[in-house]
Amino acid sequence: MTLLRPDLLDLPEVPHGSLAASEARGRPGILDLSANLSPLGVPPAVREAVARAPLEAYPEPDALPLREAIAARLGLSVAHVVAGNGAVDLIWRAALVALRPGQQGLVVGPTFGEYARAVRVAGGEPLEVRAQPPDFAPPLAEVMAALRAAPAVLFLCNPNNPTGTLLPAEAIAQLLNAAPETLVVVDEAYQQFSAGPDLLPLLGRENLVLVRSLTKTYAMPGVRVGYALASPPVAAALRRVAPPWSVSAPAIAAGLAALALPEWEEASQRLARRGLECLMAGLRARGLAPLPSAANFLLVAVPAATRVRQQLLERGVLVRDCTSFGLPGYLRIAAGPPAAIERLLAVWPECE
Repeated sequence: MTLLRPDLLDLPEVPHGSLAASEARGRPGILDLSANLSPLGVPPAVREAVARAPLEAYPEPDALPLREAIAARLGLSVAHVVAGNGAVDLIWRAALVALRPGQQGLVVGPTFGEYARAVRVAGGEPLEVRAQPPDFAPPLAEVMAALRAAPAVLFLCNPNNPTGTLLPAEAIAQLLNAAPETLVVVDEAYQQFSAGPDLLPLLGRENLVLVRSLTKTYAMPGVRVGYALASPPVAAALRRVAPPWSVSAPAIAAGLAALALPEWEEASQRLARRGLECLMAGLRARGLAPLPSAANFLLVAVPAATRVRQQLLERGVLVRDCTSFGLPGYLRIAAGPPAAIERLLAVWPECE
């Protein structure tokens, strides 16, 4: 007899962006373009709010002030809003409320590895429908076919990480209509950098959950704060399965300060698009073919991508090797400000 769930003994870790401490040693001043954060950095008002956050008392249950601010910003009732310890917390909660042991969780890949991991932790079986190169267009017909088996949950990243592809609202509505018994979780972590679509009008559907992050737009991954939007019954279920005080007082303070800065979001989007244009042009000039992107990063096929990533790191710039997405031979590069992109391109190695 084992004390542990056998199905979790070989659960793999999911690599993410940013620089590991072991790689950072002896490399001061690394330009990190592996994590897709706002090129504007952290707003000063957010830093000040975190510094003033009360540490001597428990945070507000259910992060109610933050939920109220999100609801007011979006024109929703607070019953539609769930606050979380970052978007990943809400992704795991969605898997937990949707899946029974042995049920399938459908994932549209290649994509963020935490969806499949959350399905497994919840006791489900991940099933992936995968977009294909060279354009990685979302395989809508294949997803629709897979939904006929009525998986308990569908995870879809929109815009998708790492490909930057985007499904329109009409396609999302098709998925919701095709699978009324499937909880459709649309991860909109990069929605603030995209020109659309607006999925809020679809929130009347009982089977839709939108997951959003404040980490990306306000460049504050060290403060875990995100939120989900859903019908009141689904939102209530997502709140019920959270550990107590899952959103800390500093995170609530950071979120409230960030939401009071809509102009920061707009400026972040503009600067990221400029950086993306510079990056696209510079890579094309080097004979590469980056994918068009609706997000604040792009995916590019590079000969010997793992080696190029290491060469760039040795020259002071970090990008993301996409082998962990099942895409060896590709790099994902965040759209930093134009000066950062110029620095990257200046040290770009010759590709054999």
